[in-house]
Amino acid sequence: MGRKGPRQEFFRPEAEKALNLGLARWVAEDFPDLCRQYGIKDKDVRDMGYDFLYRLAEFLAHPAVSVFLIMIGIACLILELKVPGVGLPGVIAAVCFVLYFWAQSHLAGQITTLAILLFILGLILIGLEIFVIPGSFLLGISGIILVVLSLALAAFERKPETHQEWMEFGQRLGFIGISFTGALLLAFVVAWYLPSIPYASRLILKAPSEDAAGEGGELGAEGGPGPEMAALLGAIGVAATTLRPAGIARFGDDFVDVVTEGNFVPAGNRVQVIEIEGNRVVVKEV
Repeated sequence: MGRKGPRQEFFRPEAEKALNLGLARWVAEDFPDLCRQYGIKDKDVRDMGYDFLYRLAEFLAHPAVSVFLIMIGIACLILELKVPGVGLPGVIAAVCFVLYFWAQSHLAGQITTLAILLFILGLILIGLEIFVIPGSFLLGISGIILVVLSLALAAFERKPETHQEWMEFGQRLGFIGISFTGALLLAFVVAWYLPSIPYASRLILKAPSEDAAGEGGELGAEGGPGPEMAALLGAIGVAATTLRPAGIARFGDDFVDVVTEGNFVPAGNRVQVIEIEGNRVVVKEV
């Protein structure tokens, strides 16, 4: 239809108004009436209906379901950072985001490719912030912004242009904000209670005991490494957890907080201490 007004809103006339304006020839009361107007017989009408995939996509694209998928996906991504290796939280997060983007693309689709690319780029920037360049808040904030924009854009067929479309875009951002808040709360609750759940507690990265920290982590009088800590220089041990790049390594009977120079080291691999600065122990895989 045409456009009117400075806001460029779509002109959506009601049936009777469209008839009076000459935009329609008649108004059908229902579908059988429409068939009679065009002389179509009942035997020639086939009701195609909606297939299962369309109904599934429509259900998953509902705002409440979308908020749930985003919340669970983000919460599981946060939990995956606390679990060594790719575990169940990572799989659940992947499934949630795949279902979200698939549902939006099945119903709209024209701008979904851009949304997916922005989402992937956002995750890459967040990964760089966490694992490669920690402390560079610009990367993390940029990644979060891209992820939020991608989740909002996925629900649109094209870039918002009209006032109404921008209002819908803002509403979608509000839903995503609620999802992020819920995800943080959910991740906090799960992380708080997970250590007390049998079998699940062994998946969580735990700090070494106070006795182990006292034996291997004492500092000297001037803030440098103590005698026992300095003795670790050059020592070879085993990564007790996945080092990405920080984690825990075992040297004999002692468990020590260590960090690599940026490389990931799977749990169980041999590592060697190459530098000790205060209580910071740097290791490399050997």
